Amino acid sequence: MFLIPFASTLFPLADAGLYGYLQGAGLIAMAALGLGFVIFVHELGHFAVAKWCGVKCEKFFVGFDIGGYKLSRKWGETEYGIGILPLGGYVKMLGQDDNPANIDEQLARSKGLEGSSTAKEITGPKGEKLWVDRRSYMAKSVPQRMAIISAGVIMNIIFGFIFAFIAYSMGAPKQTCVAGATVPGSPAWQANLRTGDRIVRINDIVDPTFDDLTGSVVLGNLTDGVTFSILRRDASQPETVVIKPEQKEGELARIGMVSQAMLRLSKEDPARPHSPAAEASPELKGDDEIVAVDGEPVDRFYQFAALLEAKRDAPIKLTLRRGGESPADHPFAPRTGGEEIEVSIAPNPAERFGVVTKLGPVLAVQPGSPAEQAGLKPGDTLLAVDGPLKDNEAIDPLTLNQTLAAAARDGSSVTFSVGRGEGAPLSIDVTPRVADWDEALEPVGLPTLGLALESTLEVAATLPDSPAERAGIIPGDVLVAAAIKSEDEKQPLAGKDLNFKSDKLGWATLVDLMQDHAEDLRLELTVKRGDAEETVELLTYQPAGQFAADRGLVLLPDRTLRYGGSVADRAKMAFDEIGKGMTSVYRFLGKIGGQVPVTGVAGPISIARIAYSQAGDGLATLLLFLTMLSANLAVINFLPIPVLDGGHMVFLAYEGIRGRPAGEKFVTAMHMVGLAFLLSLMVLVFGLDIGRLFGAV
Repeated sequence: MFLIPFASTLFPLADAGLYGYLQGAGLIAMAALGLGFVIFVHELGHFAVAKWCGVKCEKFFVGFDIGGYKLSRKWGETEYGIGILPLGGYVKMLGQDDNPANIDEQLARSKGLEGSSTAKEITGPKGEKLWVDRRSYMAKSVPQRMAIISAGVIMNIIFGFIFAFIAYSMGAPKQTCVAGATVPGSPAWQANLRTGDRIVRINDIVDPTFDDLTGSVVLGNLTDGVTFSILRRDASQPETVVIKPEQKEGELARIGMVSQAMLRLSKEDPARPHSPAAEASPELKGDDEIVAVDGEPVDRFYQFAALLEAKRDAPIKLTLRRGGESPADHPFAPRTGGEEIEVSIAPNPAERFGVVTKLGPVLAVQPGSPAEQAGLKPGDTLLAVDGPLKDNEAIDPLTLNQTLAAAARDGSSVTFSVGRGEGAPLSIDVTPRVADWDEALEPVGLPTLGLALESTLEVAATLPDSPAERAGIIPGDVLVAAAIKSEDEKQPLAGKDLNFKSDKLGWATLVDLMQDHAEDLRLELTVKRGDAEETVELLTYQPAGQFAADRGLVLLPDRTLRYGGSVADRAKMAFDEIGKGMTSVYRFLGKIGGQVPVTGVAGPISIARIAYSQAGDGLATLLLFLTMLSANLAVINFLPIPVLDGGHMVFLAYEGIRGRPAGEKFVTAMHMVGLAFLLSLMVLVFGLDIGRLFGAV
């Protein structure tokens, strides 16, 4: 018997369109065939060894034929088919019954075979001598039955190795372990990881991928930390840093690092709709590669990001390579050949609603930063910058870092009025630094100072003559929900109703999502005022002198190709892949309910969605996913749980030691416990899967 277990990650489904539906049909077929093949080879292991041992196999099914719903055909003595319930598969062997309550009944019926040339004498649970058909599963020796039961798991391991071997023969794309941005206040931020820094080792993993980073952090030691070797973007030798992952309640552990992008435009959508990049002249095309900005060569993402930040208020001219070729062994490396074209892109005026949210207290101070040198501490509150605030004025989290960046370019200092404890406000001078790296939007990050501050949903002020002021929003209002209204199908989140708390959405993130928007965009914002809630409709406006650094270019994730140059290299890489998958499953299972929250597991629906997503990234990526799934199946099916293969092995080991099968009552009780556990597990993972489909998990 075979049951699909849970997986520890969830990938988004690809977006559909007219072309997407056609492409999606092929991806669904690839994913279905891949998952079906993993089930097939597991059952093929049981079937082949059973046949080799002389056992009559009555059925060989992929999927369960519940209620008789199936597609099947009988060849010889075996019925082969596909059942309607795609949760696994089974091989039905003569004399094997997974219902232990029928053991004595089966053995009693076999007495009619006594002395027959087609029968064999065996020992029953109570030591009695009974006769069964020679081709029955029960007629085989304990070692033979152990071979039959273990064959499914062994086949999963063998084919997991084969999947990985083929993938590394083709070349498997992997996301690089280079920092694109960090989350303010996170462990990676505290370790001063910056855009362009490369992680070259994680514990014993040399040249890790981003998947290696995720696995090492999620299953890492939260107390002692994870050891990283980091090659800073401006250094020649790596440095060793121990980073302790953080884990919030109900979430997986993380260090707060986002992988960087490569300087190549998305094939399908090179620019976001309604953005300056979408209006570029001449038109951008998918797969264009950025080679210079205003004549300044760039070959790393961090260089490009720094230039966009420095030139946010001015038009830029991109030099793009169109066509050309990358090295055969590294299709993601910079190309040569082709043609170079120049494309002009206008500045991107900031789109705002006029809401200024209250700046929360300092969450963290970056080691060695201007903020630390000036004496700022966690818990401090920034009350004012360079003088007292007027009525209905507040520090705007959306623009504060830009103000500080201007001071950094001038080499001047700023004076903060700082609240600390119950005492009078302090006056602290800080000289900001030039920060040419990216940080995530939430919590509020001030890379120019090295501060992370809490982002709140309380309105501190509204900008003069802004949509928010005209709509009557006042200081003290609390943001509750937002509904994005637009008839433009390209508008992100159009028609969505969002709750700031339950969707873990910050105001800065929502404003950023609305940056490049359709002309008819309207935001229905619900605020709480006292005990009442009020909904107002807001349009965006463009405050003078404010610009977004992002021009709307859609870049591909930075990837590398993992390729085995020789048969020996491919075999070693495949062996490591299946071995890593199996050990990760054991570690994952051991941490469920503790370091791994129960909500972090997923069932068959999510596995199918993951397979669909991986198929969209190419056959090699799908094969590596099937390797991971095969490792899952091998480990989980061999756990000593009654009903699963591992449970059968325990009972067979008991029989081999004792010389006869376990008693009916004991086996029945154990099987009922195992079945109850598996059914409970299936209800849980299906519930989580359905919750994810509707955004509830």
